[in-house]
Amino acid sequence: MAIIQIPKHVGTCRVITSYAGTPLITNDKTGKNKVLIPCKTPRQASELCDRINRGDHDGTVRA
Repeated sequence: MAIIQIPKHVGTCRVITSYAGTPLITNDKTGKNKVLIPCKTPRQASELCDRINRGDHDGTVRA
């Protein structure tokens, strides 16, 4: 599992589907606050997205 750094002002995240069909977590921002996290399953993506939106992380998450 990869350790991904989450920016301080991440905003609200949501789950989208990439062109390849894999679920992605994004926050629809640009620049240094942009977040794109690829996941293996839609269930993993929704659980991780909920954790990020709740603030249940210390600046990093495992995906």
